[in-house]
Amino acid sequence: MGLIMFVIIAVVVGQFVISPLRRKFTKPNFEGKLVWITGASSGLGEAMTKRFASLGASVILSARNVKELERVKSESKNPEKHMILPMDFSKPQDILKETDKFVKELEQQGKKLDIVIENAGVSQRSLFAETDFENIEYIDKLNYLGPVAHAKAYISHMVKNKNGQIVIISSTAGLINPSYRSAYSASKAAIVAFFNSVRAENKDDGISVTNIFPGYIQTNVSKNALAGKAGETLGKTDANIENGLTTDQFCDQALHGIYVKDLEVIITDDIKQVIAAKIKHIFPGFVAKGVYKNLKQQQEALKKAQ
Repeated sequence: MGLIMFVIIAVVVGQFVISPLRRKFTKPNFEGKLVWITGASSGLGEAMTKRFASLGASVILSARNVKELERVKSESKNPEKHMILPMDFSKPQDILKETDKFVKELEQQGKKLDIVIENAGVSQRSLFAETDFENIEYIDKLNYLGPVAHAKAYISHMVKNKNGQIVIISSTAGLINPSYRSAYSASKAAIVAFFNSVRAENKDDGISVTNIFPGYIQTNVSKNALAGKAGETLGKTDANIENGLTTDQFCDQALHGIYVKDLEVIITDDIKQVIAAKIKHIFPGFVAKGVYKNLKQQQEALKKAQ
């Protein structure tokens, strides 16, 4: 038990004392950088687009909803510097072709990608036994295969330029694997595992990978989350999301981690999530018990969803 307490204290100090101090003394600057953000029409993608723009970057905005992409672009600093490229990440084969074509056009213009943020995705709020397979398949395509297809088409461009940073917006669910998120947790764990391998394979090519693990952030993630029946969404914001960090707080931590090229960034004010994520592989039984106990809390949060 003494070892567990030592590890817990070290984790808490690192997350809530040392990390804020690092951010205080480092001011991100992305002047002149070309940043491609997927899922840019709302939520974390919208917030990151605006923050990157405010810090000097030119942003490529991708998502399905063109009208919302245009809104985000117009609300960002120096909108004339940014461009819109509509894409549906639930269709990996289309993503592969469209990205390949676009990257060739960039190269013809003498431009290079500096940072790609794989943010497009959808969450889940349903028990596995009550979830239609169509929803599981859709989550896998949008959260995992779509970003992989995307990277497949631009990785050679980064290798050629000996430059590039891939940023994966995963989730603490990909680390802790909570209830009501079986398919979502799997997809978020899979994408991290995949790009960890890519990091090792392409380190000598000047390519880095930063994995970001958001906890509860105030977005429409639960409202848009898939429920049990095929195509059905929860349509409500659960209590955990309602009480989460703001998107500005998320961006403060995420963009610092991207700027200094951290390997991993966990973004949450929930001490239990941080501890579970950090000690899972050391004390798996301890974390498994916590996840089981959390089932009741998840059920209560869904009951309070509005």
